[in-house]
Amino acid sequence: VRKSGRNRSFVFEVGAHDGTWSDSVMERCRRKSPESNVRVVMVEPQAAFHARLGQLARKWGGRLIPHAAWTSETNLTFYLSNFQEASSLSETMALTFNDPEVRPTVRRTTVRSVDLAAVMLRALGGPRAGASILKLDVESAEYDLIPKMVASGVLCRVQYVVVEWHLNALAPERRLTGLMLRHGVDDLLRQPVAAERDHRADGDLVDRR
Repeated sequence: VRKSGRNRSFVFEVGAHDGTWSDSVMERCRRKSPESNVRVVMVEPQAAFHARLGQLARKWGGRLIPHAAWTSETNLTFYLSNFQEASSLSETMALTFNDPEVRPTVRRTTVRSVDLAAVMLRALGGPRAGASILKLDVESAEYDLIPKMVASGVLCRVQYVVVEWHLNALAPERRLTGLMLRHGVDDLLRQPVAAERDHRADGDLVDRR
């Protein structure tokens, strides 16, 4: 976290639930560096959490995005589990915490989504962006979001990334691809990144735009 007020850093919590993690991180930022310019952005579609997240956004001068994180702006089906933190775009994840003898199905609703890569690019696109952190806990949507974030280049602008993976929530035919993403993304993000182009050690030209 930069101490200079000229450099704005970001804490992105995607799948924020009740915002406990964001609140804890912001507390640490303010304690370690009271003059730091850090903004928290919390993304959470569940209305049950919005009052609490709104309070945290006001407390820290941040922003609540009350929609689902996705690869585009659209309307999506959202599945409501008995266990709120398992409610998600994945029916499989929502069913995992249901008692099949009591409630064999889950309720569903329609939510609005945002293009997460676009949201983050707008936030981080300024010339004075500081170090930022992303926490992604979206109950298997990470397997759709991360490829888009890599392709857009925004994931390369985030210095710290925490992902909770939910491989078992994927359809069987997607699990091999999901496993490859899970084990390949760390190496991918360790590659040197340039705004325009660079050369790998073997001399091949790589366009990173």
